[in-house]
Amino acid sequence: EALRLWKALDRPNAMIKIPATPAGAAALEDVIAAGANVNATLIFSLAQYAAVAEAYIRGLERRAVRRLPLDQASVASVFVSRIDTALDPVLAEKAPELAGRIAVANARSVYARFAELFSSPRWQALAAQGARVQRPLWASTGVKNKVYSPTLYADSLIGRDTVNTLPPAALEAFMKQGTPGATVRTPGFADELAALPALGVDLAAVTEKLLADGLASFAQSFRDMMGIIAAKRAALA
Repeated sequence: EALRLWKALDRPNAMIKIPATPAGAAALEDVIAAGANVNATLIFSLAQYAAVAEAYIRGLERRAVRRLPLDQASVASVFVSRIDTALDPVLAEKAPELAGRIAVANARSVYARFAELFSSPRWQALAAQGARVQRPLWASTGVKNKVYSPTLYADSLIGRDTVNTLPPAALEAFMKQGTPGATVRTPGFADELAALPALGVDLAAVTEKLLADGLASFAQSFRDMMGIIAAKRAALA
């Protein structure tokens, strides 16, 4: 389906979304190997990110073996604010100092893994043939909790080879009061994440539920869209 859409659109700046499930990671590898651009979406955990990044690299290696161009683009969309929304009610009682910090810590752990993968000799061999890094894309970066700075997720995740899909209100806030600077490599995130198990917080379980909820939401949006198209076609007919 991804390749059908890619060919039908026939635009070099198109990007096909594939959810970062185990099946999605396998599909992503095949789609990259076929030469399409991919947005690996609904990433909530470090494990999900690592799976799609490895799939991207394997897809490019398959192209390299066949001596095909390695010039397509890909992003790995990491959803940020939903983690704080899920965890803050628990952390506010058990560890207030961690409230509003886990989403950023989680995203920074992803960037650390990104920096490791895309500086390895394995990657350098592909880069020498024209391959582009799969950029981490910070999604869901609007601040939901009014207690926090409206630029929290914009200010905290700035770094080389990243994308931030800011909603309009968050972009306006950053333009007014944001603080540009390389912040995504700020240390301390590992300690914050390591503190969660002792508090009875299972981050993996939280991210699994967020993925399930995200998949259900995306599926419903698709069904709604198809319903609108069907109704419009019927009216025009």
